[in-house]
Amino acid sequence: MKNFVSQSIVKFSILFSIIFCSPSSVYATGVLDPTFGTNGRVTTSIGDYARAAAVVIQPDGKIVVVGSVNQNSTDTDPVIVRYNSDGSLDTSFGNGGIVRTPISPNRDYFLAAALQPDGKIIAVGSTRPLATSNDDFLAVRYNQNGTLDASFGTNGIVTMNRGSSNSVAVQSDGKIVVAERGSSVFRLNADDGSVDKSFADNGFLSYNYELPCSDCNSHAGSGHSKVVILPNGRILVFIARQPAPGGFAAVPTIRISGFNLASLPTFL
Repeated sequence: MKNFVSQSIVKFSILFSIIFCSPSSVYATGVLDPTFGTNGRVTTSIGDYARAAAVVIQPDGKIVVVGSVNQNSTDTDPVIVRYNSDGSLDTSFGNGGIVRTPISPNRDYFLAAALQPDGKIIAVGSTRPLATSNDDFLAVRYNQNGTLDASFGTNGIVTMNRGSSNSVAVQSDGKIVVAERGSSVFRLNADDGSVDKSFADNGFLSYNYELPCSDCNSHAGSGHSKVVILPNGRILVFIARQPAPGGFAAVPTIRISGFNLASLPTFL
């Protein structure tokens, strides 16, 4: 079993690298779109061991990809790339379509992204301020041209001692809803990235108590979360947990909870 898990992890690592280097466009029939890049594929040189984590499509068809790239053996930087709808790099964005944003001298990642109604891009993930510390929450907001939005947090960057996030969604009013990995959901104000204290308990809502799971790994960070804003304004959070023992499973246990904007634990 351990050998199988190790092989699976390696395959996923390779797959993410390929996806980051070669985003592909596929026709509805399932064949590669020859109008995108070269025969449906695009290769972009980012740096050593570049990894993709998420992609969002702008209303104008431009493609935003977020992930990370190694600076060296101990330093990883978040990266964001924007392509035109034909797969060419959007040279109006960042440095020839690419923006690397060093946060700390350690391992920092983008794991998810979303668009605000005004076209600004929110990317979230994790940062490790000290080599020996745990991951902290990271959010960065970019203007439409790829520059950091100085009105957001400190020079475009928000960090909190909350653990990493792999999902973010934006409400119609621009407020930013973030799901931590398996433990809570919180909301940031649209204007400056501060915690929206009108939401739940001073901005934070734990949903561990909503997820009785006797066969799950007890480590709160073992769950991956996905947050979605429903048409009725309620917040839907999907949580995948890894059953014990061992912390790995081919098919994770899924728990679903939904919360309305008043933060009451009402389900759909």
